[in-house]
Amino acid sequence: MGSVTLLLGIHNHQPVGNFESVFEEAYQKAYLPWARTLLKHPSVKWNLHCTGILWEFLESRHPEYLDIVREMAHRGQVEILTGGFYEPILATLPDADKLGQIKKLTRYIEKKFKVRPEGFWCAERVWEPHLPKALEQAGVRYTVLDDSLFQSSGIPNENLTGYYRVEDGASSVDVFPIAGPLRFMIPFQPVEKSIEYLKSLRSQDKNAVAVMADDGEKFGLWPETYKSVYEDGWLDEFFEALETHKSWLKTDTFSNARASSRPQGRAFLPSGSYPEMDKWAKGIWRNFLAKYPESNNMYKKMLRVSGKVHRSKYNQKALDRLWAGQCNCAYWHGTFGGLYYPILRQAIYRNLIEAENELDRAKKSSPPKIEAADFDGDGADDLVYESRNQNLYVSPAGGGTLFEWDFKPAGLNVLNVLTRTKEPYHNKKAAEDWHRKTALIDHFFHPETTQEAFTNLEYGEQGDFVTGAYVFELKKNSQILLKRKGWVSVGTQKVPIEVQKTIKPFPAEKAAKAQIEVSYAIKNLSEIRADFWFCSEMNLAFAVHEIKTDGPFENAESWERTDPHLQWAFAARFSQKTSGWVFPLETTANSIDGIEKTFQGLTFAPHWKFTLDPGESFQTKLMLTLSSTKDLK
Repeated sequence: MGSVTLLLGIHNHQPVGNFESVFEEAYQKAYLPWARTLLKHPSVKWNLHCTGILWEFLESRHPEYLDIVREMAHRGQVEILTGGFYEPILATLPDADKLGQIKKLTRYIEKKFKVRPEGFWCAERVWEPHLPKALEQAGVRYTVLDDSLFQSSGIPNENLTGYYRVEDGASSVDVFPIAGPLRFMIPFQPVEKSIEYLKSLRSQDKNAVAVMADDGEKFGLWPETYKSVYEDGWLDEFFEALETHKSWLKTDTFSNARASSRPQGRAFLPSGSYPEMDKWAKGIWRNFLAKYPESNNMYKKMLRVSGKVHRSKYNQKALDRLWAGQCNCAYWHGTFGGLYYPILRQAIYRNLIEAENELDRAKKSSPPKIEAADFDGDGADDLVYESRNQNLYVSPAGGGTLFEWDFKPAGLNVLNVLTRTKEPYHNKKAAEDWHRKTALIDHFFHPETTQEAFTNLEYGEQGDFVTGAYVFELKKNSQILLKRKGWVSVGTQKVPIEVQKTIKPFPAEKAAKAQIEVSYAIKNLSEIRADFWFCSEMNLAFAVHEIKTDGPFENAESWERTDPHLQWAFAARFSQKTSGWVFPLETTANSIDGIEKTFQGLTFAPHWKFTLDPGESFQTKLMLTLSSTKDLK
C-alpha cells in the first residue's frame, strides 16, 4: 500500500485597526499554545503563514514567538509562507501593489528568519485566473487553494491527492488543493475521524498528498475551541496519532512535497474562494463591491490613492499607508468579514488619508483643486474636492449628496457609516434603508412625520429629491452649485419646486480644522401657495454616542457633538433658528459570536417648516465645522 503525506498549513492574521487586546487574546489562546504544542512533537512538520502586520505585533510584544518559529525553521520543522504584507485581496489590486505587498513580506521573512519563502498564502483564498503572472513575478513557486475550485474545473476528488500547475499565458504557479473534509474535521471532530479519512486516501500504486490549511484562530480563539483543543487535549492527541501511524502517514512541508513529485497535471481554476465565502459573495468576491456601496467607496478610494502614490516620486511612507489601506477585512461581510465594524473601515480610511497626507507633506505647496470624474464607477460624474485639510466627494446623480468627507488632519472620514442592508439571516422586522446613508440628503416630510417614524423608516417621503439627479456647476473658489427641479406632494397635488444647494469649502485657517458652508434655496414653481417641511439629513461617524443628548432639539442656533474616542468634534451653526432630530444609526449583522447590533454613528437631521407663495423662495445656511480635540502636529 502507498503512503499518505499530510501537509498542515496554519494561517494567522488580525486586521489592520483591530484592538490590540484582540491581537493579544489571539496570541495567548491560539498562536502561542499551537507552537508550544508542536515543540513537544518535533517530528511533526507544518507550514506557517502570518501576515506582516501580525509579525510586527509579535516582534514588538512577543519576540519569544519569533524565536520559537526561528528554531523550528532552522531544524526543518516549519516552512514559512509569504503573502501580501497587509493581507489584501490580491486579485483586486493594481499590479504594482500586488508585487509591492508580496515583496515587502518576503523581505521581512528573509531578514527575520534567514529563509526565502517559496509559498504564498492567498488572502481569504480568493483566486482569479490572472494571478499566476503576478505570483511568478514576485518569485512565488506555489500556493494553496480550496478543493472546491478544482472540482468546479472538472477535476474529480480522487485526483486531488497532489498539486497542479496553473497557468496564465506564459506564467504559471503550482497549486495544492485543500481537502475540504479535513477542514471541517480538524479540530471539531474526534481525532480518529481524521485518521480514518487519511487512511482512505491510501492506494496500491501511488503515494497521496492531503492538505489541511486553515485559520490558526480556530485552534483556540473561536468559541469553545481553547477548551477542546488545549484543555481537553485534542491537539496533543492529534499529533500523537500522527506519530503512531508514521509507518504509512507522515507530515511534511509544501516545498518538500513539491520537490519530491511532479504536478498531477495542468489546471485552469475559475474565480472563487472557499465554499463559505463563495456563498456570502454569490460566487465571486467582487460582488461585495456591488452589494455594499460603502465597500465600493473604500475600494475606489484605494484605487484613487494608489494612482496618486505611484505617479508621485518614490515615497515609502505613502506606499506603506496605501498598502495598509488595502487590508481585506473591512471590505466584505460574512461570518468573519469586518465591513460591519466601523473601527476596521475607519482604519482603511485613516491609512488611505495618511497616504495622501504623506504626499502633501512632500510637496512645497498643495492648493485646493476640484474635478468632475466618475469616482465610484456608476457611469455618472462625481465631484471631488481635495485640499490639505479636507476632501469632499459629492454625487450629483445620487441626490446631490456628500458621500465622503475626509478630515485629513485627523485621518478620518467623518461620514464612515454603513447603510442598513437586507441580509439573508435578517428577520422581517430588520430595518432596510432605501437610500444610502450619507450627508446633505434632501427630504420633504409629510406633516404628521415624527422622529420615531423617520428613525424606523415608517414615514412618507413627499418629494423626489433623495435619490434624484441634480445638475451641477463649479463656481469660483471651488464652490459646488447643485440644482434639481422636482416635485413635492402637498395634500392631493404634486407641487413643482426647485432645490438649489451650494457647498462652499473653506481653506484651512488652522491645521486641525475643516469647514464648509451649505446654502439652500428652495423655490415654489407652482401657481399655488403651499406648506413644506424640508430636512437635510446627515449621518456622522461618531464612535460613541451620548444617549442623554439624543432626540429632538428646537429653535437652536447651533448643534455640536464631540467624539472622545476618535477625538474630533462636529459643529453646525444655523443662519436661522432651527429644529431637528438626532438618533443613533445601528445595523444588525451576523458574526462568529452570533447576531449583534453595531452602532454606526448618529443621524443628524435639522429641518425647517415654511410656506411659499408662487415664485417665492426659502433660504437657509449651515456652517459645518470639523475640529480636532487633541494636539496635532
